[in-house]
Amino acid sequence: MRSSCFVCACDSWADTFGSNVRGYRADSDTLLHLLATGVFHDDGSHDHVWRRAVERLVRLRDTTPGTYNEYLEKLRHLPALLATWTIGVAAVLSRREELLATALHHPEWAVPHSGHIRRGPAWFLNTNRVLSADGMHGLQPAENGGRFYYPRSNWLKDTLREPFRLIEPNDAAYREACARFEFLASMITMDTDIGFRAYPWAGEFFLDSTWGYDNNGLATTIKAELTDTWPLLAAGAFGGELPRAQNALTALAEWRGKHGRT
Repeated sequence: MRSSCFVCACDSWADTFGSNVRGYRADSDTLLHLLATGVFHDDGSHDHVWRRAVERLVRLRDTTPGTYNEYLEKLRHLPALLATWTIGVAAVLSRREELLATALHHPEWAVPHSGHIRRGPAWFLNTNRVLSADGMHGLQPAENGGRFYYPRSNWLKDTLREPFRLIEPNDAAYREACARFEFLASMITMDTDIGFRAYPWAGEFFLDSTWGYDNNGLATTIKAELTDTWPLLAAGAFGGELPRAQNALTALAEWRGKHGRT
């Protein structure tokens, strides 16, 4: 796994960014296949193994690169993001979403020697913090020269499709699981952060076609699931408190109303 990023003077920034993204993805490929298969078929006995894998990837940003670039520095957490996304989607597909209560809260991390509060993956692995929007527009262009509303979300779904091919051969079911993971990760973010830090994993689940309207869609489905026996609450997410989960959903809906695309 590469441990540092740099900008070559002979390349444009977009080319360098895209090269690093593709490199990290290629370096992570074997691990992502193992995580997708392992988490999907696990009964919880090996959760510590999946957590250990992410912990080691997170430490890629514990060293200081020789040449610093803010966007490429944040990109060093891309392998950890890819691993966490894979774990999350596998947990959704295997109907073991209680794993997200751990995967999105641990391990905690802060920029070394910064004095900042250590936070969980729901914050520091947020797709919007790891991946530059401008860089992703160049890497993941839409048809006819257009732009995706959520290029990070679109790229993650596309690039991680192959590790899930045998687990979930149906493309629609796979994309639904990705959207559900983004939604739940965003709810945890809205619960653990306040003010300007409360920024969801804004992705294609915000689109009307997925979020829904007229009391149909993913938002309505999750709202109906919020009871005292909801698996994420039982596993400790939202402090195990139903009102906190309900408040997080409300905060997410309000954020979408102000900033989301339809």
